[in-house]
Amino acid sequence: MSQNSKIDYVDSSINPTGWGCFGPGGTAEKPNRCPYCYGWRMAKRNLRECPQCRDFVPHWHAEELNKLARWERGRRVLVESMGDLFGAGVHSWQREAIFRAVVLNKQHTCLFLTKEAKRMQKVMSYWNGPPVRNLWLGVSVTNQTDAGERIRHLVRTPAAVRFLSVEPLLGAIDHLAGGISWVIIGAQTGPSAVKPERRWVEVIVDQCKAADVPIFMKANLQAVWETPLIQQYPEARE
Repeated sequence: MSQNSKIDYVDSSINPTGWGCFGPGGTAEKPNRCPYCYGWRMAKRNLRECPQCRDFVPHWHAEELNKLARWERGRRVLVESMGDLFGAGVHSWQREAIFRAVVLNKQHTCLFLTKEAKRMQKVMSYWNGPPVRNLWLGVSVTNQTDAGERIRHLVRTPAAVRFLSVEPLLGAIDHLAGGISWVIIGAQTGPSAVKPERRWVEVIVDQCKAADVPIFMKANLQAVWETPLIQQYPEARE
């Protein structure tokens, strides 16, 4: 599992609940995996010794959390790059163990990304005290429908940084709500990938600039954007 991540905006990634996700609103009995899911494609290639990773179901790899303590120098770490910590199949004790590890390893900035924005809001509402500075929370959106549904829960969730991952960008997003600290934009990859239109990107960039929100364009957007990519980072609030 990745230590030096191929994901542009982080240094490393860990997967304490393994490779596995049932998709937005999905369950073990009725998965709803995204048709563009990179993780699902990788799992089907049987690259893991772990049978549950190959089956792409959430489970538990406690050893992944030990990496945070071993890495003495601070890194940006995407926690659960191959799953969804707020999705079905992830137990509350697992999330609590992950949160404890993040709090204990303040040298790192740990990013959590979900499509289950409503559940994330509910889970994090039980957090006592101010947001943890090194714990950033984000939601993944692909179009205006996703944005309208998920952002409203994100902005009500306590976090040092609230961010959007607009990847893959599959349609125009004409309205991004306030309360967002960072926006990541990326294109779809893999077979039958939908190439985003430049104007879709321009609309998002214009909104972010107007609200003074940092933007990070992934490298896979270069063919669409053509000019030098914008790659900015936010600062966590106190």
